[in-house]
Amino acid sequence: MAVNEFLAGLDKDMVVEGGVSAIFPFGVFVALDGAPGPVVALVRIPQISWERIEHPVDVLAVGDRVRALVLHVDLEREQVSLSIRALLPEPPPRERTESEVLLEEQLEALRRKLLES
Repeated sequence: MAVNEFLAGLDKDMVVEGGVSAIFPFGVFVALDGAPGPVVALVRIPQISWERIEHPVDVLAVGDRVRALVLHVDLEREQVSLSIRALLPEPPPRERTESEVLLEEQLEALRRKLLES
């Protein structure tokens, strides 16, 4: 099976598995299982975790096994974009701070005042 055939078999929202093959400040490359040769896909840093991470090495290492969702396949450029985060449970919403609540109240008061004018 040629690389193009393998990539053509990948669909958006398909779950794939592989091993982290390289780590960079902008994300990680994952060597996809079952690929005919070195087919790697990119997981950009915002797609690694729901939590903010400074650098991918904070949560992943070369050789780690991952499951990810296919976000995009570009057959012409032979590029695949993945999301690990999409397969993780979404965290509950965080509680608002006192200053956020106060700011919302002030904005709502200002909005009402502008509407009355």
